[in-house]
Amino acid sequence: MNKKLYAGACFLFLVVFLAVLAPYLCTYHPVDTSLGDAGLPPSREHLFGTDDLGRDVFSRCVYGARVSLAVGFAVALLTTVIGVVVGLVGGYSGGLIDNVLMRVVDTLNSLPNIILSIVILAFFKPGIFNVLAVLALTGWTATARVVRSETLSLKTREFVLAARALGAPDAYLIFFHLLPNVLAPALVAATFSVAHAILAEATLSFLGLGIPPHEPSWGNIMMEEMDDLLVGVWWTVFFPGVLVISTVLAVNFLGEGLKDALEPGRGGKNV
Repeated sequence: MNKKLYAGACFLFLVVFLAVLAPYLCTYHPVDTSLGDAGLPPSREHLFGTDDLGRDVFSRCVYGARVSLAVGFAVALLTTVIGVVVGLVGGYSGGLIDNVLMRVVDTLNSLPNIILSIVILAFFKPGIFNVLAVLALTGWTATARVVRSETLSLKTREFVLAARALGAPDAYLIFFHLLPNVLAPALVAATFSVAHAILAEATLSFLGLGIPPHEPSWGNIMMEEMDDLLVGVWWTVFFPGVLVISTVLAVNFLGEGLKDALEPGRGGKNV
């Protein structure tokens, strides 16, 4: 039994379930203020307490999951598409094309992704689409390397060589022989991309460069409430922080579990 896979999948399913059903599960709207209820600790009425404006922290966290998860999955999809295309083209073509593409990958890898994202977003207005674009453009290199490595190995296999000998065009070889065989490692890389994107979005939003405050996400909730820690109101930062850490760990467990399941010879023995 792959415990990591099931543990990660179950927790991630729970978070997605809460996010999808947020309008039905939350008694309070995430932006509704009530100064008379400001700074209340966790209770039966307010499970995660309230912030300095009287907003229900539980509602803000659940609605914030929508934004954080949407960013994570969207970025993972974009990085996977870009990485698979670059990896397949580079690995199959070889020569100058491969060298140029890999030098681009090396250049991006030489710069810390989060620092590069901060520099780029500093010139743009905070917004979810800018965050998606920047994280996708800076996060595809790992997938490209994995796919390229698999492509270099696959293109010398007998079934590819036989298809080429029978006159199959390059496009046919790529789409019907190479692409299906690189999807498994690309899927594993995509799960780790989800975790990285969620953490990166939280970091950027915490710094005021990500999702604007009127759209609650786990990162900007913590950014807005950091001053509360100085007056002992810990719950406004604690709960979104726990959700970020738990979700990232769950996605990483899911990725490791998928790696063990899809690549048993490489991922190790399942337990």
